[in-house]
Amino acid sequence: MSEINDLVNQVRQATDYQINKRMLQEKIQTDLHFTHNGGLFKADPAQYAFVMLWQGDADALFLLDTYGNPIKIDQQEFVRQFTEHYQKVMNRWHQQHAELRKLRKI
Repeated sequence: MSEINDLVNQVRQATDYQINKRMLQEKIQTDLHFTHNGGLFKADPAQYAFVMLWQGDADALFLLDTYGNPIKIDQQEFVRQFTEHYQKVMNRWHQQHAELRKLRKI
């Protein structure tokens, strides 16, 4: 009977881990938002790549924010803000995920 209880506990821990991992990921996706020049942007790598590779007129760079509004972007400032914010959120995500993994192993 204790083998069944052990198995039930292992399944429960694995399920809890997956649920908590998903909840953490959803929270982090929200945390990836930052403001720039009156717009709200999500720090995603595709947008970063676009801004970094932009070689047109730096005074004519507009991006759609998360609300669909065209916002004029200061390329250098946007890249700086993006990089700082993205790294801060990813570091926090990594730390919290490591804590979840530790709890799962206990």
